[in-house]
Amino acid sequence: MGKSSWLLVLVIGILFPIYMTLFPVYPLFFLVMLAFILGLFVMYRKWAYFVNLFLFSYIIIVGIRLEYIHFEFLPQIRDLIYSDPIKVLLSGHIWGPRFMVSYPAVVLSEWLDWDIDTSFTFYGAVLFAAFVLTHVSVGYLYRNVMALAPIVFGITSVMSTIALSALMNGRLIAAFVGLIYIIYIQMSKINSKESFAISDYFAFSVCFFISTVSSGTMMITLLQILMGTFIILKHNKRSYIGLLLFLAFFVILTGPYIMKMINKNISYFGGGFDGIYKMMTHGLGSIMNTHPKLIAIVIVFVLLIMIPAIKIYRYSRDRNPMLLPVILSLPICMFGGLFGVSTALMIIPSIILISSFFFTRLVMTLTGLDVVGTNAQKNY
Repeated sequence: MGKSSWLLVLVIGILFPIYMTLFPVYPLFFLVMLAFILGLFVMYRKWAYFVNLFLFSYIIIVGIRLEYIHFEFLPQIRDLIYSDPIKVLLSGHIWGPRFMVSYPAVVLSEWLDWDIDTSFTFYGAVLFAAFVLTHVSVGYLYRNVMALAPIVFGITSVMSTIALSALMNGRLIAAFVGLIYIIYIQMSKINSKESFAISDYFAFSVCFFISTVSSGTMMITLLQILMGTFIILKHNKRSYIGLLLFLAFFVILTGPYIMKMINKNISYFGGGFDGIYKMMTHGLGSIMNTHPKLIAIVIVFVLLIMIPAIKIYRYSRDRNPMLLPVILSLPICMFGGLFGVSTALMIIPSIILISSFFFTRLVMTLTGLDVVGTNAQKNY
């Protein structure tokens, strides 16, 4: 997809949800937007982006208007709303990165005179739109543009994010976007064998930054970057020096903040090894002490995820290594889940991706349609 197309997608992804809030949702407007989508398809032939973006935006705006979907601004940074985000970040404030990530909601609140929770709800909708577009991009990585797979990926993502929007408080959306885009970059580099560009390193940094809404989500994203790099180097050695230099610089730059967050959490639970053990009471590890009977349920849940994951890993290792970053994220999130429920929920983007793979295969089996596309046969 060309730079102009990406710019157009970005502009639509940011402006379209906001634009829809300024006008009533009625049939004529729907028809006008449908004509607009068809026009974009004729221009760029990347119809899965625009169809799924429109479908997602229309459904989520209706959900917001009917008050089924509502996100809450992060409580830890409510006192910082009237502060300068740059000064807060440079001061070393422990919630500085979290405030920077959420600050667009503050700007939206001031521009449109909305309360902060309403602004954060629409900001979350824009982030989820980016989440959907990234899933569609994965579908385009190894499938012909005229195939149905990107649509299957997109619709799976749209339905999943709409369901999540009705259940979540919005805190983890930015981290979801950061993690899924990192996985997308890793998959694309394994698939294309191309060298990393400066824009890719910059994207890694931005994705890590927006994942700092929680210390747990931050660590999941960090581990995905570090461990995913070794998978990339095994299958794509063209960026060996650049990736290692980036990792060294990245760890040096982010290390102090990471250690600060880790020490804060351990100190909160008493410090030392005892504090590390007690941190597990904040996550899924708490069931070992308080709900022993649930251990069996958790084991079954892990098996339900890991059995197909192992099958995909074996398939990917031999035939399509592009899927390996997705598989890598599963044990990372499961381990992190011992220390925080929100950390465990970072597994959701990968589960949605895996579901998209299965649904793609299912559609191809049931319909016999050209779901994969002629340009992708080498990966199967």
